[in-house]
Amino acid sequence: MFIIPYPARKSSFSYLFTLVCFSFFFIACPNGDKSDVEPTDPTGIKDKVVHVAPYSDSFPLIVWRKPGTSKADFDKWISDKNPTIINFCKNCDSNLVALGGPGPKNFIMGVTVSSPSPGTGGKPSGEDDTVYYSANFNIQIPFDAAKETIKTSNYKPAETAFTDTAITVAVFDTGLDPDLYRNNKRWFASITNTCMPGGNAGWNFNGGNSNTFDDYPHKHGSLVSAYIIQEAIQSGKNDVRILPVKIHGKDGSSSLFDVLCGIAYAQKAGVKIINASFGYYTYGNNESIVLFKNFVDTYLTQNNILLICAAGNIDAAAEQAILLPGDPRDLGINPFYPASFSKDLINVVSVTTVSTILKTVSPNQNYSDQSVDVGVCRQGDNNNPSTRYAFANPLASIPDSLVGSSFAAPIVTGIVASNYNTIFPGGVSVAAITSALKGATFPHTSNVSLLESKIRRGKISPQ
Repeated sequence: MFIIPYPARKSSFSYLFTLVCFSFFFIACPNGDKSDVEPTDPTGIKDKVVHVAPYSDSFPLIVWRKPGTSKADFDKWISDKNPTIINFCKNCDSNLVALGGPGPKNFIMGVTVSSPSPGTGGKPSGEDDTVYYSANFNIQIPFDAAKETIKTSNYKPAETAFTDTAITVAVFDTGLDPDLYRNNKRWFASITNTCMPGGNAGWNFNGGNSNTFDDYPHKHGSLVSAYIIQEAIQSGKNDVRILPVKIHGKDGSSSLFDVLCGIAYAQKAGVKIINASFGYYTYGNNESIVLFKNFVDTYLTQNNILLICAAGNIDAAAEQAILLPGDPRDLGINPFYPASFSKDLINVVSVTTVSTILKTVSPNQNYSDQSVDVGVCRQGDNNNPSTRYAFANPLASIPDSLVGSSFAAPIVTGIVASNYNTIFPGGVSVAAITSALKGATFPHTSNVSLLESKIRRGKISPQ
């Protein structure tokens, strides 16, 4: 297991506050919003269900044309589902569409003429000779509003002389609030290659426009970006530029279609790294994620783009509601995507929070010796239960702490981005990624043997 203490060094960007364990950004945080919990099985296949993220009522079905499929066959497949409305991924991937209406919903639910009620014919995700298809799963941000409100910003531009080139990092989140950075746009990316007209400084896939302002009350995307910038300041090597890919609205809602279209956009924009502090639990079989996995592989893995993900967490009440079997924290039993792609896709890095004193993963966060690559520990790790797994809020004007793997992930993203050319001196390749991020060593980490049953090779990174 890789362990990263956080922060490794004090910077002008943040206070060294006491912090709380970091739970995954888009899973149910302790006492958080449980609106992503579906208490019933919409497909009727209870024997296969681990947790069903509810899917979009407007566009319940996503379809992606397979290579080699003719446009005529693709169009016929869509027409046969009798959609009443179609949403395209515009210029980013015209072969990715979301379908609305009773026909697509019935296809997902397994409703047929001969069997007019949901049954074992449900198809949450899968493939045939023509397409990959998936339910358009909803993805929700569950925050404890009492702890995550940002009042005023502590941000001050650091006078850092970076010694290496800038790395563009796409942050898939709630957007960016420039006021929290005092409108210092030197951290924000400006890209020349964009598949979305007007999307040179990011794109709002939730709203379908170029307004990436972070209107989520608790400023999650702004916080995630701040952790990445903080690590760059501390490193002083590769500079970073944040490209906001706004997939969540002001109510925290998103969908798998927004995520997929955002991935195509980010790849065409030339980003090196995507930070993914989101995710969802789904069916306990490989079919449930076949479209998502192939999309990540095609756009990111085959282009050597890193996808750094929060491993996820959930609270006890939500665990009972969604019926996770066995240890609900174990991603080997209860996969959480996209973090669980780390097991099979070399470019996916999954991150959780750990205590180096107790040699444990946060009890509220996910683990797996196959699917979780790195654990982040707070600097000054201690035995105080309220601060053991906590990270300092980099934007708060008054010392504050944040919890969750969705903040551990950007710490690792920042470390990798700010040391990118050092980690990959000969350029990025499958071999280089395997050696640097999946092997016995990981940048700025140490190995803790007692954590090897919880995290791949026991890697720990300091905050």
